[in-house]
Amino acid sequence: METQTLRLSDIVLSVRPELYQLLTSQERELEIVLRQGISTVQPEDLLEIIEASIAYNKENDALH
Repeated sequence: METQTLRLSDIVLSVRPELYQLLTSQERELEIVLRQGISTVQPEDLLEIIEASIAYNKENDALH
C-alpha cells in the first residue's frame, strides 16, 4: 500500500467521528501522512495521531 496524505479531520471522521468536535479548526486542517493508508489506522493509532498533532500545533503557535 502506498502513502496517503489526508487532513486530520478526514482521518478522524473515518475512524472515530465522535472526536471531530474536539478538534480546533487549525487541527482539523493539519495534513497527516499515513505510510500505509487510512485503511490500517486503528482507533488507538488515531489517538496517537491526534496527540502528536495537538503538540505540533502548540509548538508552532509558540514559535510565532
